[in-house]
Amino acid sequence: MKLRIACVQFSPTLGKIEANIAKVNKLLSGVKKDIDLLVLPELSLTGYNFASPNEINPYLEVAHSGPTFNLASELSSKFRCTTIIGYPEKFQNTTYNSAMVVNESGQLIYNYRKTHLYETDENWGCSENPEKNFRR
Repeated sequence: MKLRIACVQFSPTLGKIEANIAKVNKLLSGVKKDIDLLVLPELSLTGYNFASPNEINPYLEVAHSGPTFNLASELSSKFRCTTIIGYPEKFQNTTYNSAMVVNESGQLIYNYRKTHLYETDENWGCSENPEKNFRR
C-alpha cells in the first residue's frame, strides 16, 4: 500500500488570514488530486510569533468552525484526502496551540493540543490539557 503525502511549507504572514489562505491555494494549485494526506504548518493561517494573549485573541478559533476548519474542509473535499493543519484554539476560556485532522468528507475527526510548548507559544498558549486530545 502506498501513502501519498503532500506537505505545504511556507512562512505565513502574521495576522493576514486571507493572504495566507491565498498562499496555500497558490502553492497547491499544481498538486494532482491523488494524495492521501495533506499536511500544513503549525498556525498556518495566523502566522507564528504572537507576543501576548491579547495579540492572538482576535485569531482564536473553536475546533469545528472558523477559517482554518473551513480551509481544511475545502482542501480535504477537493483533494479527497485527510488534512492536518495547525491553528490557535480557544476552548473554555483557555488557548491552545492545536492541530486539527479533517477527513476527506470535510469533517473534523481529531484535534491535538500541543503540550510541550516552545518559548513563543508560552506567551499565549496553555500546556495543560485536562481533556487531552479528542476525537469527533
